[in-house]
Amino acid sequence: MGIITKIEAQKKNNQRVNIYIDGGFVCGLTLETVILRRLKVGAEADEDELKQAVTEDEKKRAFNALLNSLAAKTQTKKQAEEYLFKKEFIAEAVEYAVGKAVEYGYVDDEKYAEQYLSVHGGKSGKLKIKSELFSRGINAEIIENLLRGYDDGGAAYELLSKYLRGEPPADIKEKNRAARYLAGKGCSYAAIKNAFERLEKGEDTD
Repeated sequence: MGIITKIEAQKKNNQRVNIYIDGGFVCGLTLETVILRRLKVGAEADEDELKQAVTEDEKKRAFNALLNSLAAKTQTKKQAEEYLFKKEFIAEAVEYAVGKAVEYGYVDDEKYAEQYLSVHGGKSGKLKIKSELFSRGINAEIIENLLRGYDDGGAAYELLSKYLRGEPPADIKEKNRAARYLAGKGCSYAAIKNAFERLEKGEDTD
C-alpha cells in the first residue's frame, strides 16, 4: 500500500496522466481509467489494483491503436498482431485488441483473402497468390478453398499474351524470358506450358 501523492497530466497527451505514489512515479494511465477507478491524490493505492488498471488501460489503448490502423488499411489477424507488437503493446493487450477486432468483424481473414484475390486474380499465378496469402497469416484451409476453382492456366495465358503482345515467341531466348516472367508471377510449370501451347495455336485472348 502507498499514498497517491500526485496525478500529473502528461505533456504530450493531455488525455493521459502520470501517477505518483509516496513521491515516486509509478505508472501512466488514461484520464478515463483514473476517473473510473476513482484514483485521487491522498487516496491509498493498492499495488495489485494499479497493475490491473495498467493492464486494462493498455488493452484499451491497443484496441484504439488497431482501429486507427484498420481505418487506413485492411489487415489480417497476423498483420494486426505484428502491428501492435511493433508499437510495443504487451501480449495480453495485443490478444485482447485483436480478439475484439475479430469479434466485431473488423479483422476477417477469409474476407481479406477474397478481396486479395479479386484484386490480384488474373495478374498472378496460383502459386504466388497462395504464397502471398500464407505470408500474411491466412491459414491453409481458407487458401485452398479460395483457390479451388482458380484458373491458373487462364491467368498464365493472359499474362503471356500481354507480355508477348499476342504473338508467339520469336525464338527460344524470347520464350525462355517469357517463361521466367510467368514463373516470377507464380504460374505453375503446367500452366506455363499450356499458355505457350495456346498462344502458338493462335487462340483469341478474349
